[in-house]
Amino acid sequence: MNLFTNGQAAMFYMGSWETSMATNEDIPEEVRNNIRVFTMPVVKDGKASATDIEAWNGGGYAVSANSEVKEEAIKFLNYMYQPEKLSKYGWEKGVGMSAQDQSSYMTGNETELQKQIVDIVSKATKVSGTTVNDLGPAAFKTAIETQIQGVSNGTISIEEFLSGIGGSVAGQ
Repeated sequence: MNLFTNGQAAMFYMGSWETSMATNEDIPEEVRNNIRVFTMPVVKDGKASATDIEAWNGGGYAVSANSEVKEEAIKFLNYMYQPEKLSKYGWEKGVGMSAQDQSSYMTGNETELQKQIVDIVSKATKVSGTTVNDLGPAAFKTAIETQIQGVSNGTISIEEFLSGIGGSVAGQ
């Protein structure tokens, strides 16, 4: 991400949670004004189409039963997770996009990055979960997220990548 936001890398694998890069004044204006998004290329003879997208809509928060501020934490989460709160605030500040229709929050002042993401999502014919994040043991998720960086930047080979993620599954 640092190389990308400094204009030293052409691409950065990210999701809609990184839309704030387009408004972050710590990032050079030339970079933030030119951040764009695209879907992954379709694999020849593959089963997916160009309008099939993968979206990780998971995550969540929990409150410890032993928390000294348990009731306040629950009230806060119940307040923030109302659709007109966190989703709206995130959209308006350009810091992400929740897994719901954002059209009621649109003002016409969206960044090009936000507009592109909305366009891709609105044209999606299929939306699947992310198997890396949604299925399999935690060790596999950690291994693949770590190993993919190495194979992407050329510090490890495809064989080392496959061995690294394969070992995480075997160890479970």
